[in-house]
Amino acid sequence: LLWYTLFILARTTGMTSKDCARLFQDFITSEKECNDDSLSLAFFELANVSVVGYRLSAEQCKKERYSRTIYVKQDVSACGNHTGGIVWETSYLLLNYLLQLRKEHGRVLEVGAGCGLLGQVLAASGWIKSIVMTEMEDVIPNLHSNLRQNPSILRKCSVHKLDWLDYKKDAVNALKKHSFDTIIGTDVVFSPCLVRPLLKTLQYMSHKDSVVYLCLQIRCEDSHKLFLKKAESYGWKLQDISQDLVRIPDCSWGLAIGCFLLKLTPVVPKITRDAKLCNPNTNNKRKNSNDSTNGRSKLRKK
Repeated sequence: LLWYTLFILARTTGMTSKDCARLFQDFITSEKECNDDSLSLAFFELANVSVVGYRLSAEQCKKERYSRTIYVKQDVSACGNHTGGIVWETSYLLLNYLLQLRKEHGRVLEVGAGCGLLGQVLAASGWIKSIVMTEMEDVIPNLHSNLRQNPSILRKCSVHKLDWLDYKKDAVNALKKHSFDTIIGTDVVFSPCLVRPLLKTLQYMSHKDSVVYLCLQIRCEDSHKLFLKKAESYGWKLQDISQDLVRIPDCSWGLAIGCFLLKLTPVVPKITRDAKLCNPNTNNKRKNSNDSTNGRSKLRKK
């Protein structure tokens, strides 16, 4: 009855006060003993609350100067047009995982940022240098609005349009190619026609030492299989690290509702001895080096 009342109030009165918000930590604590069906239903109900929040613990924060609680407004009415109007369960899951790593993530790019909860909480934790949260044009207004509601992290966050089908055109200003240390995304594999554009976008925005973390549910089985199959051909080493979730407090529920955690790192080509011998540039350099050495030897003899 409480969930239903909050939902009706938010839809009919436009209520967005933090008083009617639901914090993830309070929610997951009360639900973690439930079975799979109860968890799925509970997350569905959470998705229909007008405002959701995430409370950082002292252990999760690197620096104390940022607010420990971040709130975002969900745009439930937009769900018929796009998937960026609510905070999906994979966002909470990836957030918990990244925070427990307790490591610097450098300059971060978030693809498919949605309401922006994941990126803004990471900024508030102090474990990132900066983050660029990207989305399609029709999701941007709510994302911008949510960022303005959390002024303590404005200097570390920015919002930009990024269309995977036209990523080079959108790669301007803060979206510089090959400039991101960490790339994150949740539920971004859902359409076969977008798998290759996504992989190309990740490749274009990353550098040789970048790390990509994707938290997914199988929204489309064909898309999921295609992503796993094609990742290597786009220069990625893909690891399924879903079992790591078992070790993380309050994250084992992710496996119970079918979440996958993937880690991608660039494949650096190894130059073999045979490849060096077959490379004319390498042979020319070796020849020039030998000629120079012989020349110096002759001079010494004279």
